[in-house]
Amino acid sequence: MDESCRIPPPPKPHTSSRIISGVMAYLSMHMENSCPRSAYLAALLLNRIADDPENDEQLRLQAQRLAEAIENTEKRYAHSPSAPTHRVKHHE
Repeated sequence: MDESCRIPPPPKPHTSSRIISGVMAYLSMHMENSCPRSAYLAALLLNRIADDPENDEQLRLQAQRLAEAIENTEKRYAHSPSAPTHRVKHHE
């Protein structure tokens, strides 16, 4: 497996701040390496936040919107013939 797409284990469940931390880690990995699994896992965690009635309504709404945006972006890339298969990471 490509090392740039190596996925760390998800955070331990049930605390929103830990889940949000996981979301940020996965999104960062996706943005740096175009790793589709990272995007998928970020959306999965965002949906957990959105579905938890103990979370603030605004947090739930924004988590749902971001999860949908990630999922829609991934669908567009999956159907685009010019979609990048990977990104080259530039070091300064």
